[in-house]
Amino acid sequence: MGSDASASIMDASVSWWPAGMSEPFYLSEDSGMAPDLVFDSLSLEDGAAAAQGSFSAVICRRDSMFADADTSDCRQVEGSFDTALRKAD
Repeated sequence: MGSDASASIMDASVSWWPAGMSEPFYLSEDSGMAPDLVFDSLSLEDGAAAAQGSFSAVICRRDSMFADADTSDCRQVEGSFDTALRKAD
């Protein structure tokens, strides 16, 4: 995040919101296993910025944003992405 050499790097995270932005939801952050994220293509070219790749992760249920993860309700997920990117305002 940021626009120069002092910008911070964020850890990869996978989330699933089965009911949209409503709770409960699933996050990889508390699973104890780092998600695997592979970029097959990444372009930051103005007007054509895009990312393509795949991911796999273990995600665990949270009943609310401030609740602890329920590590007895975790799921192995995998998938792919192909998305345009845009600059934040």
